[in-house]
Amino acid sequence: MVPNEFQRIPFRTTVYALYEDSRQYLWVASDGGLLRYNPMNEQFISYFFDDLKNWVYDILETPNGDLWLATFCGVYGISSEQSPEGGILKVKYHFTHDQGLYSNDIYQLALDRENNLWVLSNNHHIDRINLTTGTILPIEKITDIPHIDSYAVISDSEGNIWISTSDNLLKLSVNKGNISTQSIPLSRVLSTEVFAMDEGRMRYGSLPPKDSL
Repeated sequence: MVPNEFQRIPFRTTVYALYEDSRQYLWVASDGGLLRYNPMNEQFISYFFDDLKNWVYDILETPNGDLWLATFCGVYGISSEQSPEGGILKVKYHFTHDQGLYSNDIYQLALDRENNLWVLSNNHHIDRINLTTGTILPIEKITDIPHIDSYAVISDSEGNIWISTSDNLLKLSVNKGNISTQSIPLSRVLSTEVFAMDEGRMRYGSLPPKDSL
């Protein structure tokens, strides 16, 4: 049975991600923009960008309380303090192809221990944004691996970055600006697209089916 409040998401809205921030606000990434659940009236408040491309695929919070959004037109950084009535989002940062991203169509975000944002685009490419300097680097320059066909990216509780590819998992350990890379082979995997951390275990979906590490 779906809770009543989730039935109040606007009609025909496709939901891509749910995220609870440090203030226990529930945010929804959708093809209709960004939604926030209001427990006072059990309704969702709608926020959108000042353009026609309002698709939001992923949400992530940084330690300073800012929210970062993976969207159809780049990566947005916004304050969690938005109008209680909804409407146009107050944007603090916006990174696009013009600033150095490989693509504007961003699907997934992950944050490492040194405040770097790792972004996965629709064409299986990953860039890293240094949120302190605004510098953007492709993963190939960071790891010296010539080509990485990426399907998903997450961070673990220690701030390490995990990337799934067509035939392995990459673990990137970040320490004082230095990155060490560990590759974990996955035999006979056609694509590894979904994975998550659960009590220290890596769980992932693939073709053919796999379980966990």
